[in-house]
Amino acid sequence: MKWTGGEDAETPAPVTKVKKGAAQDDNGDEDAKADHAPVSLWILSIVAIILSLVAIFKKSCKS
Repeated sequence: MKWTGGEDAETPAPVTKVKKGAAQDDNGDEDAKADHAPVSLWILSIVAIILSLVAIFKKSCKS
């Protein structure tokens, strides 16, 4: 990294060069893993939906 200004400057500033190319995150592998939910969460969600539907239909049949 280059710094602008002399060694005695009160407010030296860093200078970086930007190159054209594909941007890459520091934690690229972690982002890929976060996109895929575990199978157990899918199963739990489906079971919760089924139980909710059963409860709604039981309540509507009693009324």
